[in-house]
Amino acid sequence: VLEEKIQIIIDQENHPDKATLHVRAARRLEESDDIKSAIKHMACAVELRPGASRLLRNLGLLFEKAGDEERMAAYLKKAASTNPQDVITRRILGDFYWKKKDLLSAVVYYHDVVSMTRKFSQEAVELGEALLQDKQSRNAKLLFSGIIAKSPKDQKLIESVIKICFKHDEYVYALKLVKRMIRDFPSNVELVYQAGN
Repeated sequence: VLEEKIQIIIDQENHPDKATLHVRAARRLEESDDIKSAIKHMACAVELRPGASRLLRNLGLLFEKAGDEERMAAYLKKAASTNPQDVITRRILGDFYWKKKDLLSAVVYYHDVVSMTRKFSQEAVELGEALLQDKQSRNAKLLFSGIIAKSPKDQKLIESVIKICFKHDEYVYALKLVKRMIRDFPSNVELVYQAGN
């Protein structure tokens, strides 16, 4: 069985399908800064494999390099809808909307991201703080809750959320987190002090 799988991989490498040939051509063209031609080849690959979220994402990123953010966002959204587990595309979309100051759209994608992985928790905490600064307390707290649900034992992460909440006068939510931390980490004396103040 293992030998058969190895042989399949070797055959795919030595005799790639048309979509793979287009992807390779697109990469070579992108490396030589011929973005327009790279887009054409990647679009051909997408036509051959319309359900491949990575190809859709790569096409979107090529459009970004070409300065066409509208088409970039459209292909990234299509990639995200094609693959519900595509964390990378959702993070890119979240960052894109965050940079555009569209925090509501950004938080939608970051909610998905934090529900699937802890890898981008710090970025999500920073977005939560941006939401608090924008007076979107409810969305910030929902995002913080999602982050903490995925990393309930990450004491540093939870402490950073608590500090951000105190800084932005979200005392009720911060105290709720402090009480939870005292329950989960009773040896943390500093938290007991914070709860008393």
